Amino acid sequence: MDTDLAAEWRAMVLATREPDGPTPGDRWARRAGRFDRRSREAGAADPLVDVLGAHLAPGDEVVDVGAGAGRHVVPLARRCRRVVAVEPSASMREHLERRVAEEGLANVDVVADRWPSAARVEGDVVLSAHVLYGVEDAPAFLHAMDVAARRLCALCLGVVAPADALAPLRASVHGAAFPRRPAALDALALLHRLGLPAELQLLPGSERDLDFGATDDEVDELCLRVNVDPDALGRARVRRALETIAPADAAGRHRLGRTGPNALVTWRARAARG
Repeated sequence: MDTDLAAEWRAMVLATREPDGPTPGDRWARRAGRFDRRSREAGAADPLVDVLGAHLAPGDEVVDVGAGAGRHVVPLARRCRRVVAVEPSASMREHLERRVAEEGLANVDVVADRWPSAARVEGDVVLSAHVLYGVEDAPAFLHAMDVAARRLCALCLGVVAPADALAPLRASVHGAAFPRRPAALDALALLHRLGLPAELQLLPGSERDLDFGATDDEVDELCLRVNVDPDALGRARVRRALETIAPADAAGRHRLGRTGPNALVTWRARAARG
């Protein structure tokens, strides 16, 4: 029997959907500041931008779909003529726009919209990094990328969805296992089923240790990532789970494993296929 990959994708997303954050419609409101800090701490080195750079020319326009706090916008803007950053989250946009201003980047346009965008957005290259995991209608999202790109479409996704790296902690906190999220290989298969012949390459240096201390800030981050309110009760639940599945080492760190590797999935856009 022929498998309906689009329906499978939708079912996986719905089974793992997280609620919105405290700002209606903006589930990133409590995490945007942490994304911004991590983006700044990472600096210029970025495996995705380094590999994608081989496909870019100085005169290119790049669309970053789900640009977040600007992790990739800043280095891409230094390599290309123009970057269009599409970001629906008001909290993420606030950090993104501040970062763009601080960096003095006059070639970045920020579009406050979900994807597919109602605005006329197009570029030589259309990129989306770590967004597709939670997109219910993946075919519409991918086709919109295909239409908006003049030359190349690119997805950056984990071989395992980053949130799934915390599956043991989530199961310990909630007392139940959660289904996995769709990730890079699912996207590759779906693209081929949609008639978009894509290629996948692993991004060297994209693996990262997943370890946390027991400070309130780090435990708050874990609470939000496993869908627990970061109040006194929530912190206590997460701390107990940490000690159960990954007792602190001599440095006081709870080592939960590694995330990654990430993969870059690319395909020639419709305009380039002729």
